[in-house]
Amino acid sequence: MSPLRWGILGVGAAGRARGRAIQQDPRAELLAGHRGDPAALGIPSWSMEQVLEQCEAVAICSPDAVHAAQIKAALLADCHVLTEFPVCQSSAQARDLFALAKDQGKALHVEHIELLGGVSQVLGAQTLSPRSAHLAFQTGHRPVSVAWGNVARIHRALHALGEPTGLRVEARSDKHLIGALTYPWGELGLDFRQAPGLTRQTRFVISGTHTWVQLDRSLSRDEAHLSLPQNRGLFLEDQLLASAHILDDSPQSLPQARILRVLELVEALEAAPIVSGVD
Repeated sequence: MSPLRWGILGVGAAGRARGRAIQQDPRAELLAGHRGDPAALGIPSWSMEQVLEQCEAVAICSPDAVHAAQIKAALLADCHVLTEFPVCQSSAQARDLFALAKDQGKALHVEHIELLGGVSQVLGAQTLSPRSAHLAFQTGHRPVSVAWGNVARIHRALHALGEPTGLRVEARSDKHLIGALTYPWGELGLDFRQAPGLTRQTRFVISGTHTWVQLDRSLSRDEAHLSLPQNRGLFLEDQLLASAHILDDSPQSLPQARILRVLELVEALEAAPIVSGVD
């Protein structure tokens, strides 16, 4: 079988990493890129129309705000699509895009490379019996809301803990959100902050039969530091999954139902009233 002909929309940092992964995939051939710096990958710069006409599959590495429009255009041009996380900026858009992909008979693969990382792989493989959990993240100011700025972390929490039954929000401002996802066993507390001067940090604690603590890219169990599994590179691992889904009809690495559920949770957090006076 001839390699699948790929193009990239958006050759920035993520696009270059994706391009290198495509070039390492023996079942793929990278033809060209649109916008950004295709020359860094040794490929020509084409218009979006040329990419959609000449390629069988398209990797969308553009800013989140244009994902939906570019995914739709690629699917209607009869291309398979791989998009960087998140798929788009609303659950309604995501449902429409998944339905369009099905109607077109094309794959819509949504990457989430951090779920392929060592911490998520270890936690996802456990049978956890939590009594409580807490997820905190802080970062310097970003031009998005606190809830949308944490869609990836909420997804990783569900990867470890499963589907919540509901949520609550205690306080929300433009730079701080305090709340919880509720489970039959209790709550996953949320504390998200974004403001100038804050150092980026993730802290995820699950307390139960064992106490698991993720601090950024490290993981401990009952205060013992764990060695994490290694891989061939997160983008390459994801690229090989995408090729298997497109060419072998293997299951999607991210179930559509989970993607939609995460977007719905973020929308519910976003809809909570803004409480003045929250720092």
